[in-house]
Amino acid sequence: MLPKNILKKFLIGLILFSITLVSFLIFLPDIVFGTNMPRVNYRVYLPMVVFSEKPPEPTPTPTTPPPSMVTVYVDNQLGQNLRFEILNTGIGRKTITPGKHLYGSFPTGTYTYEARAGGQTLTKTNYYPEGITEITFYWQ
Repeated sequence: MLPKNILKKFLIGLILFSITLVSFLIFLPDIVFGTNMPRVNYRVYLPMVVFSEKPPEPTPTPTTPPPSMVTVYVDNQLGQNLRFEILNTGIGRKTITPGKHLYGSFPTGTYTYEARAGGQTLTKTNYYPEGITEITFYWQ
């Protein structure tokens, strides 16, 4: 079996050769006799050649399961605003008003949070498993 590109070039060459040969045969009387012989008009019908390549087989992409996610809620029972951030999650620092509020969702793992309120700062590292985690802040 010939490679597709060689077969394609061969067929194009064959078509061009056929057109050239037909043209030569039409003008042969003028060339041989040197006169304008009565002409017979020929219509040359060429079969329509369509080159189409088979679309490539889709390559299977490795499927990786989506990362396990954790959703964190902050319950602020301090009676004042709380500046809260879980570092390296891409969510950033948020000001949490008193009450329970959604902080955000991110992949499970070990993260450090910083909480600031009333001139005090608390830094703590926790593991956040898949599912919903609630962090409550209150004065002791």
